[in-house]
Amino acid sequence: MTEDQLQDIILQKLEAELGATNVHKAAGSTEFGADIVFITKDFFGNNLVIALQLKVPKKGKNDVGTTEIKVATGQAIIALGHAFMVGPGNQQKTPEIVYIVNYGKYGQAALEYLNAAKQMIPNLKWLNKDEIDPFIAGVITTKDITEGHQDE
Repeated sequence: MTEDQLQDIILQKLEAELGATNVHKAAGSTEFGADIVFITKDFFGNNLVIALQLKVPKKGKNDVGTTEIKVATGQAIIALGHAFMVGPGNQQKTPEIVYIVNYGKYGQAALEYLNAAKQMIPNLKWLNKDEIDPFIAGVITTKDITEGHQDE
């Protein structure tokens, strides 16, 4: 699967089946660290802006590698500081949470890096292929995802 294919699948799920609103596909010069930005509801029904930074392993690989995870973490920091036009009437909103979505596995070094980064960036979360596949299949919802990744 390519990053574009993963992005299209996630966009379709967010818009058609999971009740996310104001879904924004970022690309190129409008990316600012996020491939997808959307609004969902938190536990109390308040709007929650979430950004996704997608990563897909190179063909024949099971993970994207620690260097790519470091780059993705930098991109996530940029996304957390950028106001995206996702609110009603294209209001600018800054994401409350950024997920690194790796359509592969995380190696031990990458997980250590992410756990260290989370100490400074508490609203950084991550998912791997095993966690995103049920979402793609429609088994879990955006609510399940926003409740957070269980740190390893």
